[in-house]
Amino acid sequence: MADENMYQQNTLENPKVSKFKKLWNKFDLFCKFIAIIGLFALLFLLIALGAESILAVFFSVLSIIGLVCATLIHKKKINIDKKWLKYLLLVASILFVVFSAFTSVKSIDSEIVHKVETPYSADYCKDKDYETIVSDFESMGFTNISEEPMEDLELAESEKYGHVESVSINGITDFDGNTTFKSNAKVIIKYHSYKYAKVPFSSEEANVMETSEIIEALEKAGFVNITTDEKYDLDPDETKVDFENEVEIDAESTFDKEEKFPLDSEIEIVTHRPYEKYDLNLSIDVVENLIFSKYSVEFEMNGDTETIQQGETAEFEYRLKKGEYTLYFYSMEDSSISSSIDIDLTGDTKASYKIYCYSDRMVVDTVYLENKSAVGENQAMIPISASDCMFENYKDIEKEFKKAGFTNIKTKILYDIYWGWTEEGEVDSVSINGNDDFVRGDIYDKDSKIVITYHMKEDDDPNKPVETTEDETEEDESEKDEIYEEEDEDKPVFYSTNTRDTVSNGDSGVYAYKSKGSSYDVYWIIDFDNNYVYYFTDGNGDTTCDRLKIESGDLNSVVIITYHDGTDEWSNGLHFKYKEHSEHLVMQDNDGFEYDYYTTDLSDALLIRDSKTIIDY
Repeated sequence: MADENMYQQNTLENPKVSKFKKLWNKFDLFCKFIAIIGLFALLFLLIALGAESILAVFFSVLSIIGLVCATLIHKKKINIDKKWLKYLLLVASILFVVFSAFTSVKSIDSEIVHKVETPYSADYCKDKDYETIVSDFESMGFTNISEEPMEDLELAESEKYGHVESVSINGITDFDGNTTFKSNAKVIIKYHSYKYAKVPFSSEEANVMETSEIIEALEKAGFVNITTDEKYDLDPDETKVDFENEVEIDAESTFDKEEKFPLDSEIEIVTHRPYEKYDLNLSIDVVENLIFSKYSVEFEMNGDTETIQQGETAEFEYRLKKGEYTLYFYSMEDSSISSSIDIDLTGDTKASYKIYCYSDRMVVDTVYLENKSAVGENQAMIPISASDCMFENYKDIEKEFKKAGFTNIKTKILYDIYWGWTEEGEVDSVSINGNDDFVRGDIYDKDSKIVITYHMKEDDDPNKPVETTEDETEEDESEKDEIYEEEDEDKPVFYSTNTRDTVSNGDSGVYAYKSKGSSYDVYWIIDFDNNYVYYFTDGNGDTTCDRLKIESGDLNSVVIITYHDGTDEWSNGLHFKYKEHSEHLVMQDNDGFEYDYYTTDLSDALLIRDSKTIIDY
């Protein structure tokens, strides 16, 4: 019965199927794998060919080759000891099939595009602005649009520039509006444009050509839209050329000789030239404080930073282009304590500054600023500040002004040297057009009136009346003068117990100084003999006098005194304004402020002091 059923089944089955089953059953497991994978490889090869994916075709072919080689090794058609190689080829073929499938699917996906319609007919596009046509096709969904300029217009035909000549879609030049195409259909829009011309030089050659030569060559080639510009931006210390040209054609700065550009191209010629550079010489004096606020100063200029110690005068030299610069000064202890000053550099310049350091601020004082390029044709520059003329010989000052170019210089004599501690010819003051507060570097007309006032002996005054008696002889007068001079040399000056020969030493004897106020006077008596300094006022009702011990120093350096008031202590310093010139005393307090005092009669000062109640600190 079983044999009968088997017979019926065999007679009902398709002979071709039966034959395939028999053949399939003859294959071992390895061959069955080969057959299945080979089928997939052939299938994806056909798909890849249809999708026109070269990469997918390549992977499919590699897979098939690997399968064939693996089969031949398995059937021993290829004798090889490494039997495992067939399995490696099988695995590689499987991977290549997967790669082919992935690449084919991706290629097919990219080919699936949607349908779009033309915005209007081909005839409508003719003579329209090409940018408008491009925009309209893009708005309808076309993604593969190219623009082709025809380069057929002379410059005189500008009214035709940009007008469409034709539009083709996948080669079709006669289509209607609302015609359906794939979105990636090839759209070519041809439009009228200017003819092209060849540039007669390269961008590198243009660098060294004269501007006029460049313009002439460009115009001869047909270019007309040419502009020029000059920039002074070459550092003369780094380049030796007189100029460098830079030519841009439609914003392209690099091009070859004979390279083609439209006739209407925008061409800019920029000529770079060296800028003027000037010497700036700076002298910066950080004035030394006697007691407090003795910090150093950080100086910054044009990106460079230097440190100047207090009490030091530093010199700096710069080479800079014309412009405005700022000098910055900072305390090395506290950067919030700072100051600055501006310099407008228009020529070679020399400048000098004094920096005064205080506990809460910093002050910059301009000593002088010389810019010789600012001097006009009939002008001259002041060679020395008014304050620097003091105590100099008038002949030297007169020579300085003449050398500077001034032509209207007058002198005036003060016959006021009586005791003899002032040098003959010593300058008292200098004025320019009545101004006695000028500084070095100021500019005046050459014929400005300069008056130099200087000291001479009282006895040399030609207008001084002379008393004579009949019985006095010239010999007697001569002897009296000699005796008088000898007596004067040994006689103390009116403001000190020192004589005129020793008073400038500032380290012995007693000195008296006073500063007149609007309502009362302030006195200082420096007594080196007893090692005390006295401070008191007169005229404001104060009946006390401060007495302080001299801790150290002399008046040509600094005399230090210190107040001790309970737990509080503070110090002051006293010194001559100018070394070995006792006429002017300066007191600097503990905050760095300075006060001026001048000589007064010592006898009067001592009488006032003795009327006060002395308080020791």
